[in-house]
Amino acid sequence: MTVQPGQSLWSIARGHLPNDASNQTISAAVVRLAQENGLPTDAHLRRGQTLRIPDQLVARVTSDPDVRAGVARLSAANAEVGRGIEATDGTEDGTETARGPETARGPETARGPETARGPETAPSLFDLRVRFSDPARTPVGEVSLLPVAGVPFRGTLERFEGVQTWLNPAALITTRAELGRLTEAQFGAVRAALGGVSEVPYRPDRSYELVDFLPPAIQALVNRDVEVPAVRSVEGVAFNEDAHVIPDGRPARVALTMNCHGAAWGAMRAYQGQNRQVDVFYGEAIDLDAKVHDAADFAKVAELDGAHVNDLLNADLHPGDLVQFYEVADWMRVSFLLHSAVYVGGGLFFEKPNTETSEEDAHRYGPDDNADETPFRLATVENMTRPIHDAVEGRFRVEVFRPKHALPPAAQAFESSLENDFRAFAEGRGMVLGNQLVAEFEPSLGGGIRSEHAAALETLEVSRDAGGRGVIA
Repeated sequence: MTVQPGQSLWSIARGHLPNDASNQTISAAVVRLAQENGLPTDAHLRRGQTLRIPDQLVARVTSDPDVRAGVARLSAANAEVGRGIEATDGTEDGTETARGPETARGPETARGPETARGPETAPSLFDLRVRFSDPARTPVGEVSLLPVAGVPFRGTLERFEGVQTWLNPAALITTRAELGRLTEAQFGAVRAALGGVSEVPYRPDRSYELVDFLPPAIQALVNRDVEVPAVRSVEGVAFNEDAHVIPDGRPARVALTMNCHGAAWGAMRAYQGQNRQVDVFYGEAIDLDAKVHDAADFAKVAELDGAHVNDLLNADLHPGDLVQFYEVADWMRVSFLLHSAVYVGGGLFFEKPNTETSEEDAHRYGPDDNADETPFRLATVENMTRPIHDAVEGRFRVEVFRPKHALPPAAQAFESSLENDFRAFAEGRGMVLGNQLVAEFEPSLGGGIRSEHAAALETLEVSRDAGGRGVIA
């Protein structure tokens, strides 16, 4: 199996056992699992690490076909039990969170606008902010792109410099797509074909690129790297033990980061005209997987196995369509949502290749570990797929979805059932909550949910530069 975010030997063993398994039984399973892989029983697992599962545990795996029901059950359990939060001191540190080293965050940086949370006069429990950098790019070759409205592109592949990832190097290649000067008729046709939401005006003397025709919220992110703050660790938080929300008496830790699923949710909303703000948040894969498979809200446009991923551009793709990659495991009857991207036209996809690791933590990891600085980019099918193919050795499938309705903002779509508890904790200390919170689930390998954690969200204003492109203030 391939280790997923938030998994430990304990959670993997627990996911293979009945719900009523005793701690003694789980501990024995951990020992078997550790021995099978030559690891200590308290080994820290890396995302993407491969483990062998003992036959005794594989036989116990079951698949839960309704993840949405699991989310609802966990939220209901949290609401019913009246979780208590002790008013004790909170501390900040940069230690690793429950989902592994990729979620430990770097130093806090310049704060963004207060519009998302309103004026604050009291200190904040969470005051997590991001900033953005602009990595240098080096041209590495040309690429053929699909014409739009009969207008051809000149495509150039560019490599981001000064950033790193444990993924295949293709994860650090973006695409520059140039159209040159256009007639007014060509401009109007290209704009309409690419979603019709760009606010860049027509000028006969301007040389245009594909990015000029993207939604402003996406324009504000393309080719930028998000720099994320340190994890916030809060001592004294006590949640419902039955839901295993904070296991083993550890402090509650809340990180602010951005991943592919969060970027894709925002991009879909941008194509629906939501372009005044950008939400920076961790998009929960389990939750998103449940949402897109609800036929009332999303239409499935296409499905391909990994061997035929090059046929993706033959599907009826529209700008704003969601493209998702799922790992298909041979040894169990479930699959994992690995990656989300959004089609923008011209054969290109907007994505953030992986969850961001902070600069503070990146120096601690070697080239084979989980250090990740993966800027937002425009990717070809090849460069989008290659990192996924290598990570799961080609065992994946692709599904394409199109939203049927206007999508809600991230704070609503991925809301955390823990937010009210953290808010009560803050108010008990004369503080405000600060960041809104979104859910983060720890999955079990049986297809269900073992526990819920919380992640932070920051909303940033999008303005326009002199040329009409969206920029983050």
